[in-house]
Amino acid sequence: MAADLAFYFDFMSPYSYLAQSQIRPLAERTGAVLRYEPVPVRGLMERVGNRPTTMECQNKLAYAMQDMGRWAAQYGIPFAPAAKLRQTDAGLLLRGALAARDKDLIAPYTHLIFEALWGEGKDLSEPGLIAAVLDEAGLPGTRLMEEARDAARADELEKAADHAAEKGLFGTPSCLLGEALYFGNDRLGFLEDALKRQTA
Repeated sequence: MAADLAFYFDFMSPYSYLAQSQIRPLAERTGAVLRYEPVPVRGLMERVGNRPTTMECQNKLAYAMQDMGRWAAQYGIPFAPAAKLRQTDAGLLLRGALAARDKDLIAPYTHLIFEALWGEGKDLSEPGLIAAVLDEAGLPGTRLMEEARDAARADELEKAADHAAEKGLFGTPSCLLGEALYFGNDRLGFLEDALKRQTA
């Protein structure tokens, strides 16, 4: 039986961008069934008493930017954060992912949004700009953004944060393999080793 692998992410998390670039190939190599789980990382952290120290400590933030650049070079992917990240509605992007999941489009949606925000530096600060990026790639961007503004999606996102906290998560990116938690882009090697042991 194929292993169930859950990938928890937030589009505002640059390390989630790095991890998502590797998680699908990792799942393909190991035969795991990959599930994308959008979760509001700030809400999750508040629930479990965690703090965004990278944002609070300027020295740590400066180092993290260098570190992310090194990881991106290691993976051979671009790293060009959008200039208007702070003006981007993270909740809207996550709610759009929930709408995309209902249409079996969450994998391409997630990849496109991450690439636009962190790889291409695109401005996604307005719903129309998000829709345009999705439409250009052949996804129903306007429809997804309309569904993302439904109040029921906001409730669904809150429940996703509750669920993640109950599972022991405290930040993103996180992967769950059964009940085993692997936090951070730099733990994907451990995750792949575990998956290979399961299928050996």
